[in-house]
Amino acid sequence: MSLGNATAPGLVSEYFLLGKYRIRQVRIQEDSCDYPEWVRRKTMTFSMNCSGEYWIGNEDSGDYNMSWREPLTYKPKRLSDTWSHRSSWSLKTIPYEGTLATYSGGGYTVLLDGNVSQSLSMIQDLQDSSWIDHRTRAVFVEFTTYNANIKLFCVVMIPFEFSNLGVIYPSYQIFSTKNFTYSSPLEVFTALCEILFVIFALAFFYFEIKRFYYGGRAKYFSDPWSYVEIIQIIMSFSIVGLYLKKIVSVSAKLTDLHITEEFVSFYTSIFWDMTLNYILAFFVALVILKFFKYLKFNIRMYFMSQTLSIAKKNLLGFSLMVVIIVVAFAHFAVFTFGPIVKGFSNMGQSLITLFQLALGDSDFYPIQQANRYMGPAFFFLYIFLVQWTVLVMFMAILNLAIKEAKNNMAQMKNDLEVVDYIYNRIHQILPKCH
Repeated sequence: MSLGNATAPGLVSEYFLLGKYRIRQVRIQEDSCDYPEWVRRKTMTFSMNCSGEYWIGNEDSGDYNMSWREPLTYKPKRLSDTWSHRSSWSLKTIPYEGTLATYSGGGYTVLLDGNVSQSLSMIQDLQDSSWIDHRTRAVFVEFTTYNANIKLFCVVMIPFEFSNLGVIYPSYQIFSTKNFTYSSPLEVFTALCEILFVIFALAFFYFEIKRFYYGGRAKYFSDPWSYVEIIQIIMSFSIVGLYLKKIVSVSAKLTDLHITEEFVSFYTSIFWDMTLNYILAFFVALVILKFFKYLKFNIRMYFMSQTLSIAKKNLLGFSLMVVIIVVAFAHFAVFTFGPIVKGFSNMGQSLITLFQLALGDSDFYPIQQANRYMGPAFFFLYIFLVQWTVLVMFMAILNLAIKEAKNNMAQMKNDLEVVDYIYNRIHQILPKCH
């Protein structure tokens, strides 16, 4: 493992380079786009220098003899990774979703250490040999840093994406994750919370099994909240598994740093960490939404749930009508304004733009410039239908449901007793006495 130069002395936090820098190129095969036969005949040539868009199916995976013009028909034992393709499995990386495409984790790689003059000399050699040419579709600059003060890993990825028209799209992404060693008081407290989470997950799983066993399958699945409980259990165990996977992955990467001189990508560890965060986000949102189950003892919340229950059939039909209207406007916008207005360049972008229009975030002038007659007509007709007609119909459906809910609640007795609910829950949890 090599540690590069830290940041300037005197700073509160210092980041050290873990391992080396890596430049990874993803290329496409020669003559990777289709063109009509009449173009071939018109140009009187059977070989056109045509480069298509990137996708994993047309990625170049061949080996070359120090030049892209000299492909090798065999794979020699000793060949520089600069001209020899390595798979995603070999590099221990995963695909990357960029601006133009999703790129594989393989490619042609160059390793640079912390020596500035030597790195510049290697980059100059790559430039002299035309390592980047018209078939290059992405160049990734990758490195990993570590801050020992706060135990923070930072995986830095700087992709340069090349379109088949020669346009370069630079961007960057910095992924960070902490390496918990449970040494500080806060980390010890975090470990206790994690242990409590596992205990609660197992206890919750036991109680749900018990409720299913004593209540029966029909009764258990007749309650809509049972499906929420099942999803919560699955996500709980997924969180535990992903957390352990992240720890194992980081430990394996740190071990590789000590035993190899090659570049060690922490991107896979970051992937597991991001997946864990996504599952945690859904899990927390689901737990918070479960408060609606217990707020039914509040008369206002119960009234709201009854109103939505009464109006759900009408709202579903009304929602279908709204979807049809919005999709129709989206298709019209794509065909009419798509070639000119970026917000309507494709169907997905068009739906997002129309949603922003409905919220009042409107940009009228590009639509007007695209078509001075159809633009204003489209804009005002959409605003009238969505912000006026649709809103009025939605309020009318809710008003009818509110009126019916009031009549129902006036005729029913008060069954919203918290004590009875708690007693029934305890009776379900505790074993039955025979």
